[in-house]
Amino acid sequence: MPLFSSSWRNDNNATLWKQLIVVGAAIGGAVINHWYLKRKRQDLPNPQKQGFKLYGYGYALQIALKLFYIQKTRNVNWLELLVGPITFPVMFLIPSYYANPLKPKRRESTWLPIASNILYGVGMFILISSEYQRKIFKSNSENKGKLYTEGFNAWSRHPNYAAEVVLFAGWSLLSNNKHLLLYPAVMTAQFYTIVIPELEDYLGKKYNNEWKQYEKNVKSLFPFVY
Repeated sequence: MPLFSSSWRNDNNATLWKQLIVVGAAIGGAVINHWYLKRKRQDLPNPQKQGFKLYGYGYALQIALKLFYIQKTRNVNWLELLVGPITFPVMFLIPSYYANPLKPKRRESTWLPIASNILYGVGMFILISSEYQRKIFKSNSENKGKLYTEGFNAWSRHPNYAAEVVLFAGWSLLSNNKHLLLYPAVMTAQFYTIVIPELEDYLGKKYNNEWKQYEKNVKSLFPFVY
């Protein structure tokens, strides 16, 4: 049973000022993170700080790409509008705030950045690609009213959410703080308990039997897992 109504998803009349607020909040979060790293985390080595900065700006640009191009007709709901200006700065600052400096000549100073970049890069690629694949499918008039089950969606019903978890796992790993592995774990729990139930309530009503069959064959978030 979803915690929130999904009625807003039927509104495809995108409002530019709402999109600008969300994108502005994301970019603002990246700027705040940049300022914090520059002013308050002088103990962190430069490559580690640059990684955090790039991750923040990269994520913000992904939000802009999604709202202004990939999902340009998508409505921004009021919850996103109100929570975004708070959520983005907090999301970006948590790894930076709790980061432990990577020390030269220690093994983790080599493999942690590499592993972090791989996870972040893979997550970002799947996140953007899965959204773009669906856009191409929906833009074909022959697919009107059809459920998209190809590409990454053949492996996960919500590959974009799975990608977010992978992306933030890499972001958290760069912090060199094992406790921050809870970050993607909490995100996963949020997807399973709040975000996915609301979305699937909407999709189940929209696609009916087609959705039921898809739900039986494809895992919700992570392939072969759940």
